[in-house]
Amino acid sequence: MILNRIVDFAKEKGKGLTLVNIIMGLEYVAVELSDGSLGCSYLFREENGTCCKLDHGRMQFEGIPVPELVTWALDERELIRSSVGIAVMNALFKPESVKEKSDKDAVLELPFKKTDLVGMVGYFKPMVKQIVDKVKDLYIFERKPNQDNPSVFPDWSAYSILPRCDIVIISGTTNINKTQDVLVSCCTKAREIAIVGPSTLMYPEFYKGSKVTLLAGAYAPPEKREDIYKVVTRGGGGFGLLEYLQKYSIRV
Repeated sequence: MILNRIVDFAKEKGKGLTLVNIIMGLEYVAVELSDGSLGCSYLFREENGTCCKLDHGRMQFEGIPVPELVTWALDERELIRSSVGIAVMNALFKPESVKEKSDKDAVLELPFKKTDLVGMVGYFKPMVKQIVDKVKDLYIFERKPNQDNPSVFPDWSAYSILPRCDIVIISGTTNINKTQDVLVSCCTKAREIAIVGPSTLMYPEFYKGSKVTLLAGAYAPPEKREDIYKVVTRGGGGFGLLEYLQKYSIRV
C-alpha cells in the first residue's frame, strides 16, 4: 500500500520529535508536535464502537515518540488510532518543501469535459455545485447515502461504477479506513484521480507510478493553533476547519 511507504518515510522524518498536545472532537483530531507543527485528520466516530471503547481520556498521549505514532495509521482495528497517525504525518509535511504547488481548489485543477462521467468518493457538497454543470454525470458514493440528492449512491456501488468514470475524486479519509488503494485500482478508465480533503497525505513522491494525478489537502499554520483547537473541541467539521487551514494542491 502507498500508506505503508509513507509511514516508513515518516518514521525516519519524525525521529527526535514527540507529541505535545492532542485534541479530539466529534469529527476531527488535531495534534501538535514538539517542533510546534500542527496536523489534522478526520475521525470516523460512528465506527469506533461503544463509549467504553472510546475512553481515551485516561491515555497519556503526550510524550509519545512520533515514529511510534505514525505507525498507528496502519491500525486495522481502531480507526481513532489510525486518525491520530494520519494527523501526525500531516503535521510532519511542510508545503514549502514542494516547489510546484497551487492554492487553487481541486475542482479548478481538474480539466472537466461535458462528456465526462465523474465519480466522487465522499460527499464534498461545495464541489458538487462547481462540477455538475461541467460534466455529463456525477456519481457520489457515501457510507450513509441518505442524502436528498439522486446523485448519491451507497459506498459499495463505487466498485462497479468507478471503472466507467473519466475523472475520480476520492476523500483523503480513505487512508484512514484503508480503502484508498482498492478504490484507485477500480479507476481503470480515469484520466484524472484526485485525493482531496484535510486528511489527504501530501506526499507526492509516494504516489508516483500510481494512477493518482493530484493531491489536494490542507496545511495547519501554527499561528492558527487556538482557532483550530476551538473548532475541533466544539465538534466542528471540515467547513469550520477550512477557515483556518491553508488549502493547496500538488500534481503527482
